[in-house]
Amino acid sequence: MSLLFHVIAVGPTIVIFGQISNVQTKTIALKIGLIIAIPLNIGLGWAYAGMVFSIAWMAPFVVLTSALHLLAIRRTKSL
Repeated sequence: MSLLFHVIAVGPTIVIFGQISNVQTKTIALKIGLIIAIPLNIGLGWAYAGMVFSIAWMAPFVVLTSALHLLAIRRTKSL
């Protein structure tokens, strides 16, 4: 559970404390974060699945992470 909190809390922590004012820089940071987050969330799904390959456990983590990142990117571009 601690790992789950750390994986989810990284993005909001950076947004709150990072104070990035340039929209283009923020968008690039979110895209890099998405690239980093996808393998981390595959690993998280693998761990929750009992360390066996399970699409049913891995896919929701990746889909949720991708959706949240893409929503944040879209929201940032509209500023």
